[in-house]
Amino acid sequence: MKINSLQIEIDGIDKEILRSLMD
Repeated sequence: MKINSLQIEIDGIDKEILRSLMD
């Protein structure tokens, strides 16, 4: 099952978006 790694990828993308929004 790749759901777990996919969730981690989405989490990473979320954090990058949050960081760019914080700028």
